[in-house]
Amino acid sequence: MSIFAKSTCGRAGTRIVSLMRSLDAQPECVLYRGYVRRDVCSGNPARRESGVVEVKRVLLKWIVAACVGASVLSAQEQASSSGGIVERAQQLQAAHQLQSANELLSDVVRRDPSNDAAWVELGRVQLQQRLNDDALKSFEAVLASHPDSAPAREGEVRAAIAAALADRQAGLNDSALLYLIRAKKLVPDSPELLMDFGIQAESMQIYQDADSALSKAHALDTNNLRTLYALARSEEHTSELQSRQY
Repeated sequence: MSIFAKSTCGRAGTRIVSLMRSLDAQPECVLYRGYVRRDVCSGNPARRESGVVEVKRVLLKWIVAACVGASVLSAQEQASSSGGIVERAQQLQAAHQLQSANELLSDVVRRDPSNDAAWVELGRVQLQQRLNDDALKSFEAVLASHPDSAPAREGEVRAAIAAALADRQAGLNDSALLYLIRAKKLVPDSPELLMDFGIQAESMQIYQDADSALSKAHALDTNNLRTLYALARSEEHTSELQSRQY
């Protein structure tokens, strides 16, 4: 083929031979070979160029297919690797090696910011370390693109309540309320979060907001006696305040 192509096609011979060899390496291209050889080795320049174009078209088809296959395989390998890393982090947590788990997962999300599973697990580790602000950021990294993510929503609620409790115990009531407001914007239908927000607002005499939040919490979870008690107390304070105004 090489000698025949070079002698028949002249200066284009070397290029054609290289293309044909690439084509011959693809077993799926067997149906094209006779047709393409006829044209690329034709004495007619237009016909020869048509044959070269056909060779390129077929090669491009298989190159694209190979790239897509490699991309899918890479994604599968990445997902498998991600799952293994999260599992490793969970093992470190079970062994009470929280800092090592934190560093492992932090490295993962630094290299792959779209890895939701690693972000959620990192947030859980940070919660155990009482790094509540960091935990909120981790869960919010997921909620920014996947607001319906159940693990991230659950983590956001837990982190906000933990942060609010720590500030409340330190006498930082305004800061505690802000943490709950922050989480409530992302998870507006959590009865637990609404209850904590209502209790915090009621303790700061923000009765209207407290009533609203506690009423929503009670509607979402009618069996929660703590919510019911907090709502009754807030409504009583609201009623007393209104009586004084008149």
